[in-house]
Amino acid sequence: MKNKPFSLNSFNPKKEESDVCRLYVEKFSVTGFFSRFLIPKIGLLRANLLSLSLIGFSYILFVYGLFGNHPHIFPLSILSVICGFAIMSLERYYMFRTCQNCGKELAYVMIMAEIISNYTEKKITSYYRCKYCGHERVKVELFDLGCGML
Repeated sequence: MKNKPFSLNSFNPKKEESDVCRLYVEKFSVTGFFSRFLIPKIGLLRANLLSLSLIGFSYILFVYGLFGNHPHIFPLSILSVICGFAIMSLERYYMFRTCQNCGKELAYVMIMAEIISNYTEKKITSYYRCKYCGHERVKVELFDLGCGML
């Protein structure tokens, strides 16, 4: 008797198992990778304080470089503001992926996304499901594309 190798094509989610037991495969993202690494190590409060202090530090460096006539400080100011906003985006990713129902961290996985666009705006609706309890969540993003005319 031959054993068939498991493949995603042979997986039938409509068996007696619930939807919670489905295989979840999340696409790799840099934000997700660093959020899984950084935020649990330092905590949300420290990450928030770090991002705000980096942005404040960049403002001080910018003013010092502007009025102190030190143009070599501007790149450091830009680098610190980029790092501050990057840590803020990691926080938002981590907080959004924490399940509202069971409280597990990094539990939501995207199951579907719809993109609707017209001349003036683009609407992306993303549907997420918890890996552990099956709770669903919807995220809607609107992007303004301008008037669409020359």
